[in-house]
Amino acid sequence: MIIPIVTISHIGGACPVQGCGTVQAFGVLDAPVRHWYFRARGQSWTLTVGDLAPSVGDDWSDPGPLDDGFVSPNRADLCVRGEYQGGLYAAGWMPGVDAEARIRKALDLWARGERGCVDLGPDGPDADAAGIQADSVAENSPDSEKE
Repeated sequence: MIIPIVTISHIGGACPVQGCGTVQAFGVLDAPVRHWYFRARGQSWTLTVGDLAPSVGDDWSDPGPLDDGFVSPNRADLCVRGEYQGGLYAAGWMPGVDAEARIRKALDLWARGERGCVDLGPDGPDADAAGIQADSVAENSPDSEKE
């Protein structure tokens, strides 16, 4: 079983709610440490996992929480998107506990080998984040119903 080792450097703010940290796949020999960035605004949220984009002056060092560095979508291993229901601007006011649940679910997908872009679809402030599944994962599971 592959388990993500998640380090959360920051979660907070409003309009947008943002978070950043690192992740490593536990149980994988010589697994690299990757950076992640979470952003929730309007009615949606996104999380990217990958390399940091260069800081000012092309310094590729870890810039610290929410400085100039961020995970560049064109260098990302995984981009996850979800809709946060509850109103026009609900995602921008997402509570930290909701943000962390979505972060951990997305990072679990990464640790299991999901790559590319994944749309988790709609959820909400009261959604059980542990029950949210990526469409591509759910469609390929043995328990999914085919039409």
